[in-house]
Amino acid sequence: MKARWILAAVVAAAMSLLGFFGQRHNFGNAGARLHAELIVHDERFFSRVVWGGDQGTGDSYMDGDWSSPDLVSLVRVAVRNGRRLDGSGGPLAWINGIVHRFRHWRKRAWPA
Repeated sequence: MKARWILAAVVAAAMSLLGFFGQRHNFGNAGARLHAELIVHDERFFSRVVWGGDQGTGDSYMDGDWSSPDLVSLVRVAVRNGRRLDGSGGPLAWINGIVHRFRHWRKRAWPA
């Protein structure tokens, strides 16, 4: 699973991923002062992150696929590990970005 590979890069903090079946996976430095938790509510979260990168992650959050009890800490973990997590853009994230831009353009050009 690519999500595990991406999260395995977390070193400057600790992060827990709580799956929708209740399983917990811990990543990073367990003794770190900064800790974040990501709770997955829908399994489509994983494919959206892999295929959509940052945009897919944000869209997935807005759709309720995942949450965090402390979103600020989660963002801090991402920022502190930014260079290590750069590979998380997803193999087709750039295509997804073009599709999203086209959809937004179409909405502006032809409002409902």
